[in-house]
Amino acid sequence: MRDAPPKLRIDAAFPLVKETTSDLLESAVAKPERLLMADERREPKSFRIALTREMGVKRGKTSGSFVYEAKQQVAEFYRLVVQRLKPWQAGAPKLPSPPEEGVAEASPRPPDFTAETTREPGEGLDPETMAGDDV
Repeated sequence: MRDAPPKLRIDAAFPLVKETTSDLLESAVAKPERLLMADERREPKSFRIALTREMGVKRGKTSGSFVYEAKQQVAEFYRLVVQRLKPWQAGAPKLPSPPEEGVAEASPRPPDFTAETTREPGEGLDPETMAGDDV
């Protein structure tokens, strides 16, 4: 509703409460807390948007008549507000940041292949059988 008229009125309703809060869009953008209840634990359950304009006082269907001005107001409200509304969509999930690892440095000693956490039983090769193989 970035391009909506600043004179739009927003009414917010809350669960289990008869009273509503109301403010103009231009004021609500500056201080959104004005649309909340004094009890901040209550979240709004619904809202209503209204565009108020002077209605025509003439008779008939020409400019300045009640019928003409009512049609213009409905068309303008649809064009400025309703047409631009989009259903809410959740943002894409964020991937966890990768763990920070230092640069791997070469070691003069090979890793310990006999450690239980390095290999599963049966994965290692017997060094005695490999002694005669040209690998």
